[in-house]
Formats: sequence, structure tokens, C-alpha cells
Amino acid sequence: MAGEIERNLKGGAPAATSLCNSTGPSSNTTGGSAGQARVRINPDAERQNMKQGRATVTAMTSANRPDRIIGVDICRSAAILLAMFSHAMVVFDVSSFWPGLDVLRFTLQMATPMFICLFGAMLEIAYGRKVQQGDSGVAIERLLTRALQCYVLYAIAIGARVVTGDYSVGFALRCLLFAGATPFVDILKFYALVLILAPAIIALRLRFGLFVVAAIAIGIHVIYPLQQEIPAPALVAGKDYLGMMTRFLIGTGHSIVGGPSLFHGISLVLFGMIIGRGVADLRGSSSDTQRRGWLILTAFAAGSFSAFFLLWDWNDSAGMMTNIISMALRNANHPVYFAVGLATTITWVSVCIYLFDFCKLRWADGITFIGKVSLFTFCFGNILLIVQPFTAQSAGQSAALAIIFGVLIALQSFIYARLTGGGKPLQGAVWSLAARIVAAITGMSDRIIAAMIAPFVPRYKRFVDNIVIPQHHLIRPAVT
Repeated sequence: MAGEIERNLKGGAPAATSLCNSTGPSSNTTGGSAGQARVRINPDAERQNMKQGRATVTAMTSANRPDRIIGVDICRSAAILLAMFSHAMVVFDVSSFWPGLDVLRFTLQMATPMFICLFGAMLEIAYGRKVQQGDSGVAIERLLTRALQCYVLYAIAIGARVVTGDYSVGFALRCLLFAGATPFVDILKFYALVLILAPAIIALRLRFGLFVVAAIAIGIHVIYPLQQEIPAPALVAGKDYLGMMTRFLIGTGHSIVGGPSLFHGISLVLFGMIIGRGVADLRGSSSDTQRRGWLILTAFAAGSFSAFFLLWDWNDSAGMMTNIISMALRNANHPVYFAVGLATTITWVSVCIYLFDFCKLRWADGITFIGKVSLFTFCFGNILLIVQPFTAQSAGQSAALAIIFGVLIALQSFIYARLTGGGKPLQGAVWSLAARIVAAITGMSDRIIAAMIAPFVPRYKRFVDNIVIPQHHLIRPAVT
């Protein structure tokens, strides 16, 4: 799959950064120009505009692009590396051989809410302005492309389980229908659905503003006690087929499925959009915009830490730590897990922005390639762990194998990034041939995916545009 989520988000970054640099009405956090009049165009014109939009993005030069927010790139890449190392630790049973690593394991559990939040931040930073300006077609096309890529990569990872004999063909088909669960790669099916919903989420954010976004995100967790009263679906032939699906979608079901559910995970995306708005405003050209950025991030930090302190059971901190480390609270979609994850995320983001954007330190720039090939890493990094034949027999072996495979996963992604044009190309005839093979495979898959989503883009564009600017605000062309 040629591109990755973040690489294409970067493609929209110029417009989003100009949003935070603008001091006009269109730069406010409630969507600004969403109430301005627009002219309705016919479907053919929409498709033509989408093509022109793609050409415009391609033609943009680096001279017209403001500096990227390096701290967010580094923070997201670090979270992905932590998640993959956590998987390696599970595969090689490090916790059994090294029971005293609670702090490390707790930190690793924070990786998932962190990179989901930062996905939301990049939606805000990269696509908010693009959709607001009426260029939603390009954004929708990219997001739907990544959604289908995520699903294909998820299918490939499930296929690896079938090949190794871990899953039957029947269970693999259930997984592909979201009626099964698999360790490590369920994040790909989560992203597939979130990416489909992303254009509508962005449109709602632009129409109603950050306060409504925050209210929805908080409301998802406020209703947690009520949601627990929803009865689980009945068993089918003694199997929890429907329950595994509902557990993944809304967190309700007999079976334990790795969290967060889609419903609860969307709250992290929404919270991430708030972080993204604050971070983008920090890079604004006016002092008012920068102050607004500090206000947003300070309020977010205060709210996150307040929720953490209120929800944490201080009489049983050890038990709370254990429940987070064991993923019990995460799989239960408990609000305290999200509160801790948000507090951790805003802390890491703040530290990274301070070090790498304000202090201009560059010692961590080398890991940002991971963020650019995250889908490849989530798929093929986990496949590497699935197909490897080793079993740790001692504490030394478990630690060594976890570290070695953590490095191999990063190296594999580094090579892929170089082969697909990320950074300085690898030299040599073998690498040149490999790059051509990768380009041919990804190019073919991209063309197939583009053809599959093409019929849906114009319809989705009209839906999104009508949310941002309702029909009764549109100026219809005069009938002649």
C-alpha cells in the first residue's frame, strides 16, 4: 500500500497550518467561514474540482509550506514504536520472566491512546482547513483510500495467522466480518472504520466547533454506567458471534475483545482534534492565536488530570496499576483508562513540542520515519512476530528476543520507508530493483483501491459539504 495515513495527512498540512496562521474569521475554532455562501456545483464539476485540487496539492512547493510541527511527529512515532515493542514483550512472555517491570509495562499501555489521539490531532491539523475551504473531495478520497488500505492490510495479517495454523479459515472470515478478534492487528480494522467516518467527524467539528466536539467526547464516557446495562446479544449455536462484533463496535458483549471499542476509541480521536487545534494555534503568526493555543492545551491538561485524579482509586493504586497493565480497564473501555491515557498524551505532546519545536533539538528526528509508514509497521511488524519460530526459555532469552525483534520491526519499516521514497534512497542494484518491485506492487494496489472508492467520493463529498454548509445557505445558479 503506497502511502500511509500520516504521509498523506502531511499532504494537507499547508492548508491546515495556514488556518492557524490566519487571524481572519475563518481561523476560529468553531469553523469560521462555515456560514459563508457557496455555489452548488453539479457532480461533473465536483469531480473536475477534485482533480484540480489534487494537481494543486502536487504543485505546491516547500517554499509555500510553513514548518511542520516536529514534536507531534516525534511523539506519534515514539508511541508506535512503544506499541510494537509491547507486542514483542507479549510474544516472548517478558512479564513472566521479569515481573518487576510494572512501570515500563504501564508506560507501554499508554501508547495506544496516544497514537489514536495524535491521529485525531493530525485530522484537525491537516484536513480542517481543506474541508472548510470546500476542498473536501481530495480529503475524502485520501481518507477512504487509507481506510481500504487498512482493511486490506488487516486481511493480510489475518491470512498470516491462517498460514501459521493459528486460525481456521472460518474464524479468519469471522474476523474479516468484524465478528472475531485477533491480538495486535485489530488496530487496523479500528482505523479502517474510523477513516471512513473521519470526513463526517471533521465536518461536524467545523459546523459546531470544539466545544461540541469536547461535549460528545466527554459524553461517551459519562454514559458508561448506562451502557453497561445494555444486554449482550444472544449466543448463536452456542457461539458469541454477534457479541464479538458488538464488543468491538460499542463495547458490549459476552466475549472479551481487545479495547478500545470503536465507539469509545472515537472519543480519543475527538480529544485528539482538540489537541491538534491547540498545537496548530501555538504556531500561529499572531499573539492572539498563540494565546488561544496555550489556553486550549492548558484547559485540556487541566481537564485530563482532573478526570484522572477523580477516577483513580487512590486506596488501591497497586490494583489500578495492575488493571491497566493487564489491559483489564482498556478491554472494559473504563473511563479511568481514557483519563490516564489523555493525561499521558498531553504530557508527552507538551514535552515533545517544547524540546523539538521551541528548543529546536534534533536528536530524535531519526524516528519520524515510523510515523510515515505506520500502516506498514502495524501490519508487517506484527506479521514478523506472528511467523517467527522462537520461544523464550529463560529471562535472558525473553529480554534478548523482545529487543531483537523490536529492532527488526523498526529496521523493516526503515527499509520500506526508504524504498518508497522516504529519505535518502538506498544505494545498490539490489535496492534499486527492490524499490521498483515495491513501487509496482503499491502502484497497482493504489489504482485498484482508487477505482473501488471512486463511486463513493462525490456522494460523500455532497454529504460532508451539506453538514459544513447546510443546503439553505447555498446559492443556487439561476435557471435560464
